[in-house]
Amino acid sequence: MAVNIDTVYQRVLAIANKEQRGYITPQEFNLLANQVQMSMFEEYFYDIDEMGKRHGNDTEYSDRLDNLNEKISIFSMQDVVLANSGGAELITNGEFDSNIDDWTVVDPANGTVAWEQAGAANNYDSSISITQSANGGGISILQSFTTVIGKRYVVEALMSGVVDGGAGEPGYQITARNNDLSTVTFETGAALAGHIIRFEFTAEDTTSRISVGNTSTANSGHVLKFGRVSVKKKSTEYTLPSDLYRFGTLLVSDKEAEQVLPNELRYINAAPLTKPTTSRPIYTRKNLNAVNVYPETITGGVTCNYVRKPSTAEWDYVVINEKALYNATGATNFELHPSEETYIVIRILELAGVILNKQGLVQIAANEEMQIAATQKK
Repeated sequence: MAVNIDTVYQRVLAIANKEQRGYITPQEFNLLANQVQMSMFEEYFYDIDEMGKRHGNDTEYSDRLDNLNEKISIFSMQDVVLANSGGAELITNGEFDSNIDDWTVVDPANGTVAWEQAGAANNYDSSISITQSANGGGISILQSFTTVIGKRYVVEALMSGVVDGGAGEPGYQITARNNDLSTVTFETGAALAGHIIRFEFTAEDTTSRISVGNTSTANSGHVLKFGRVSVKKKSTEYTLPSDLYRFGTLLVSDKEAEQVLPNELRYINAAPLTKPTTSRPIYTRKNLNAVNVYPETITGGVTCNYVRKPSTAEWDYVVINEKALYNATGATNFELHPSEETYIVIRILELAGVILNKQGLVQIAANEEMQIAATQKK
């Protein structure tokens, strides 16, 4: 369901040329196309507010409020998981950009550990390669970092490649430890290239350690490649989707969170009756790109509903014999409802008349726009 951008461009050119108003280049058209798309998209929200104040009707296809909601539903996103932004990175050289000097090898007799440059074998991501030898014992790497007792931390590791030794199953284990090497928690499973392992732990010591190990079975010499290992202090901040346009509802484990103002947060937390809980969460908007969710004990399950932006429309082309020819493969159509096709053409023509300095074209388009507004929007 979309409005074909080539159809719109050809109609705009046909009308402009018919009126002898001039030629609109693809670059100009693309700029005007997106200006019009966003302008019309924003108008939907104001039109819904206006139509909501009026009585609707019982017709199946002609209720104006229903039609507006249908146009916006194209962009409605539901139950989108939000990622915790986390604090500063605590792991040194967790990207394995140039070496593995900051990591300590544990049980080196059970295999080998080596740094690998970016290449096809590790999805073009520099990595650390942990190979289990034939004796079947696990081999791992370890790094220490400073933590605050009682605070939550987020561990994330990217497995960029796996070489199957042929027998048994390649396996991994990532473990959060205290400074005395006692285990706080761990994550283990079957190794899979491209897999992102993520879990959280509560620090029990002022110094914690993370170990990343190859625990493959059957003495088969499996190789695990990790492109990233990260540990960050858990934050109340969650990153909003990059395509967000209008924010809707925020949910924590399917419980709707109440939005409060940042300056109200201190007073809400101070009173036992209003203090947020996991069954009665609250949130504040930090900025256009993030929210803060409370209480701090929330460990995940934060989702939101929102209306996303329309994709950027583009009439793509290739130049053949000094002429721009439409390239459907690289083009992006308008995402607006198909019923908007005529209105898009008129609105682009109106702006094109300004660019070409042709008031006659502006007037023609404006008259058509007024007629549509009189029948469809009023």
